[in-house]
Parts: sequence; C-alpha cells; structure tokens
Amino acid sequence: MSPKLSVVVPFHNTEEYLRECLESLSGQSFRDFEVIMVDDGSTDNGAVLAKEMCERDGRFRLVAREQEGPGPARNAGVRQAKGKYLAFADADDVVTPDAYMRLVGSLERTGSDLACGNVERTDGERRWQSVLHKDLFAERRLSTHVSSQPLLIRDRTPWNKVYRRGFWDEIALEFPKGFYEDPPVTVRAHALAKSVDVLPDTVYLWRKRQGSITEERYDWDNISQRMRSARLVRDGLASYAPQLLTPMTSTR
Repeated sequence: MSPKLSVVVPFHNTEEYLRECLESLSGQSFRDFEVIMVDDGSTDNGAVLAKEMCERDGRFRLVAREQEGPGPARNAGVRQAKGKYLAFADADDVVTPDAYMRLVGSLERTGSDLACGNVERTDGERRWQSVLHKDLFAERRLSTHVSSQPLLIRDRTPWNKVYRRGFWDEIALEFPKGFYEDPPVTVRAHALAKSVDVLPDTVYLWRKRQGSITEERYDWDNISQRMRSARLVRDGLASYAPQLLTPMTSTR
C-alpha cells in the first residue's frame, strides 16, 4: 500500500547536519509517509548515516547518483515517490514535529493544491523568524491564492510546503539545474494552484550556516545564479500568469 506522503531529501556533503534532519522526519507525529534520501555524489559519510536510518526505519529509502546539484537530485527523488502528497526537506535543516500533520491535514480538509507554513531560522542554538517569510504567515488563510494575497509571491522556498502530487504532475513542475533552483518552481505552483492553504504554524527550521549558498550572496557567481533564477521566474510568469507579473524582487 502506498504511503500518503513522500518526502524527498537530497544531500551532498552535509554529514554534520544530516542525522538531525532525518531524526526530525522519523519523529513526525504524522506517520504515513516515506522518505526518499538522494545522495547527490557525497564524498563524506552521509551515505553511511542514510543507510543506518534505512535499517532503523523502513519508511526511509536511499537513492545514490552522481553529483548534478540539488535541483536534479530533487527531481530524481520525485520520480521515485509514491505518495498522494509530496514534500521536500534540505539535509541541513529541521522539520518541526507536527509539520506534516498540520500541512497534510489542511489539504485533506480543504482540497487545496498545496499548503505552506511559517519558517524560522536556526543556528543550532537559537531560533528566530525568517525575514523572507515574515508577515506572509501572520494569520491562517485557507483556500486562498496569490492573486488575492500578492505577498505570497515572496514565498519561494519549496520545503515549507506539502503539494498534492496530482497537481505537481499536472502542471509539470521540475527543478532546474544550478543554484537558486527554488523560485521558478514555487512561483509556478502558487500561480497555477486552484487554491492554497497558508498556516501560521512554524513547520520548518532553516539553518543558517557558513558556506551555504544563501550565506554567500555577494560572490559574483552567486549573484549570476540569482539573476538567472529571477529571469526564469519572470519569463515563466509572462507565459503562464502574466496578470501576476510585477517588478521582481530578490529571489531569496
């Protein structure tokens, strides 16, 4: 029997944080799920930790592949996913204990295409509100849409959400190669969803750490990748939802 939810976790040389991420998934109050861990060419002991989790918890599966980056790794995980619903987690982050109970439960009640929740940052010791998500999740809004809640266009992270898999396939969502791969997918999802559930509950802890892509914003290659992502978002909106097209702000 297929699980209700599939969670895709790509990882590449994040051994230091991977165990905490996987433990946060294993301990979810919502139990009917599978976790597809995608080893994107790691050279550390991440694969060893992933195999240990597979032995401990039969809901976890490991897929190994050559390194292509987070976008293709996520796509590979989606192809393996069997659930009615789909979620993502990054290997250096943490999912809060009731996250999927709240997000899946909301979709079951409303029939929306995706549900999203609030995000906090963490450095392993402290937690604080993510500036990127600030104000977007101040109150509960069920069966809403970016056309009536324009600020949702800023909700461009894939991992604070649960998607209906039929919707994901219907609008042909796929992560592009390169960094800042999230906005072209999440903006398209918001734009083409029939309705979206917005929950004020914190569902995800986004780790702030040295060496991560988002912490090297002023590196020239990083800036180039962000500009490429912004162009993909703008070109996409122009083709499938021109009514939402406004001057684009920072992608992350």
